[in-house]
Amino acid sequence: MNATEAYHRVRAKEGRLLSDDLVRGLPASGRHTPHALEWRIRERSMYRLIRTFPAQGPPLRILEVGAGNGWLSAVMARAGHSVTAIDTHGEEVEQARRVFGGPALDVLHTDPFTATFPARSFDRIVLAASLQYFTDPRTLFDRLVPWLEPEGAIHVLD
Repeated sequence: MNATEAYHRVRAKEGRLLSDDLVRGLPASGRHTPHALEWRIRERSMYRLIRTFPAQGPPLRILEVGAGNGWLSAVMARAGHSVTAIDTHGEEVEQARRVFGGPALDVLHTDPFTATFPARSFDRIVLAASLQYFTDPRTLFDRLVPWLEPEGAIHVLD
């Protein structure tokens, strides 16, 4: 079994692979899962994150690293921003595309070490409940920072 298969088995065993209907309603529908407390925390984090984005001006270009099923990327896209969501878990990437795909949300099956984005591609980079999956955060941030505009920011949530 490779790492991707092992990750999928763990996600399934923990009850973290959700139906399309539940994913479509996240974070509120997360209250109907075994991880209700986590979803309440994520909902609060989501609102705090969105409040940090400028209320006026052009849409932000946002990269979400470890986007999973895409729920947070979809929220940011619905708020008017252009979002690129990346994740290595193929099943959740496909679910994100199926449930939330559209012109403001591009979902890619990749990771930050193999993805190729031009310098200064993003105004914000978001890692929501994903930083813990990276064994060397310094190397990760060294990889992400060149993709940011000079006034850009990286947000780490949950």
